[in-house]
Amino acid sequence: MRKKSRGYLVIKRLLDIAMSLFLILFCVAFLWWWIFIINVFSTKGHPFFTAKRLGKSKKIFNMFKFRTMKYGAPIIPPYELTDEQRFSIETSFGRFLRKTSLDETLQFLNVLFGQMSLVGPRPGATINEDILTEARDSVLPSPYDVLPGITGLSQVNLKRGHNVKEKAQLDSEYVKKISFLLDLKIMVKTLKCLGGK
Repeated sequence: MRKKSRGYLVIKRLLDIAMSLFLILFCVAFLWWWIFIINVFSTKGHPFFTAKRLGKSKKIFNMFKFRTMKYGAPIIPPYELTDEQRFSIETSFGRFLRKTSLDETLQFLNVLFGQMSLVGPRPGATINEDILTEARDSVLPSPYDVLPGITGLSQVNLKRGHNVKEKAQLDSEYVKKISFLLDLKIMVKTLKCLGGK
């Protein structure tokens, strides 16, 4: 990673703290209560879901989400699921949450806690994602050199069903070129992708 990029990481962390605090306050005031109540009364099981994920330097942390899958659904990497398989294990409200990415908004807490960033390589799972971990281990700079993100370069450039090697290459490219301008471009593109869902 370039010296200039390492310097930006300090600024990036400060921006993450400020933005996550604002977004958490907004979500608490206007969003999370409604999602919690609908999840509780419309589906069986706990309304929240935590998943073990690999963070910076492969440190394991609990990533927060609103539950979108049916109670007892198997844990399968998203790129291994067909649309039909995904539909069969999602709850009806969960489909809405995933389509709008509202299930991911709890990860603003992970950002505030310093486990994630708003922008970075998506965190890989600790189970059932050995292929992705191996692909990331084969590229330099390593995607594990930075905090994982809620959105990232591969998320805004790859379609569902992508090759994990392509994902690893883009994740590595992000680490190599990390900058405020790149993060801004990714966030703008993320909003456009959400608007097009």
